Amino acid sequence: MIFIRPSRREFLSGAGAALLATGVRAQDIPYSALREPGFKLRAVRSPTRLTSEEALEAPNFGTAAGPVLKLERGTALTASFANDLDIAVTVATQGLRGRAVDGADTPVAPGETRKLVFTAPDPGSFLYRLIAADTTREGDTILLAGPILVSADEPSIADQDVVVALNAIALPDKGAGKPPRRLALVNGVPDLKLKARPGERLRLRFINLNPFAPAAAVLPEGVAIIALDGQPCPPFPPLERRLILPPLGRADVLVEAAQTGMMQIQDDFEAGRFLVDITVEGEPAAPRELAGVLPDNPALPRELPLQKASRATWKAGSAPKDPLVTAKKGQTVEISIANGEELCAVAIEGHTARHLDALDDGWKPWWNDTLLIEPGATERLAFIAGEPGRYAVNLMPLEGEAPSARAFFVVS
Repeated sequence: MIFIRPSRREFLSGAGAALLATGVRAQDIPYSALREPGFKLRAVRSPTRLTSEEALEAPNFGTAAGPVLKLERGTALTASFANDLDIAVTVATQGLRGRAVDGADTPVAPGETRKLVFTAPDPGSFLYRLIAADTTREGDTILLAGPILVSADEPSIADQDVVVALNAIALPDKGAGKPPRRLALVNGVPDLKLKARPGERLRLRFINLNPFAPAAAVLPEGVAIIALDGQPCPPFPPLERRLILPPLGRADVLVEAAQTGMMQIQDDFEAGRFLVDITVEGEPAAPRELAGVLPDNPALPRELPLQKASRATWKAGSAPKDPLVTAKKGQTVEISIANGEELCAVAIEGHTARHLDALDDGWKPWWNDTLLIEPGATERLAFIAGEPGRYAVNLMPLEGEAPSARAFFVVS
């Protein structure tokens, strides 16, 4: 499989990203895709043709972009999933709290069709993805991920609600011996073109489908982030207009189309490469009532009782067989992740956490299930143990060749 792994310096500067291949050529890798509409999902092998100036055939790497699954909060969605690949895969979600997919406790074998039931306790922006059950076969297939949008009966916050699912592909370079060239994709295509009337407000749901690489974009002036990793947060502007998403991370932003003209969102890894073009034209939007913030999630606690938390530390590079923590439902859990010498990302399964401050027991004013961890840093995440079960914590190095690692915690 081919990963985007920017060096720390390149990543933090937004100046570019390098491609590293692990034993296969980009143009030879098939990828999986959901081909049947509705709630019948089928994973198949298929090439894809990228519409670009080079008109090159190139497969996705990291993940292939799948269709949007739309759910209502608290309502179960039943899907028939057929695995036509020659490898077993596990269907997982990112951001949905609890045991979000009934029927996905064991891998779906090649040729097997299985009923899956998706449930979502919270409204917001989440994602599903396929994971190779046998990690030695990861290089054989590019596995799919796609957005999950969960709706609820809430005040309208925008005139348009748009998914911006980010990924990237590898294009073979025309020069002999040169590495593949990275090209960012939006919703599976090279760029997304939108239209808005003056005065309209757009809710853009940025979703990083790639489990192995960050995504970064430069946003227009005046935007506000209103949700992180699917959970509402107090609106705030991104620092220097840069939106940086960890692998599998999400952020919802509001964009005001204040005047006629063009508004553009740039790929922060490639100067001059625009991901989203918003053409503002036509009659101004009529007066209407729009909410300024998303309502708080009443299912999440306002306070975390840290004094009696069940605590554990996980060192990067290790893959412990025993659970990091075994906690009772409703108990506070605090997991410290001690990073090594590489930039890493972490993704928590089935829970959303507060990122604790380094010097005291306060926390950032938002919830996360994904996080970037600087080299040599130790980050602490605290959450309330939810539904009983076994949950994974995934750690992905973003530099070098170190493999991903996984640890677990148990809720009884």
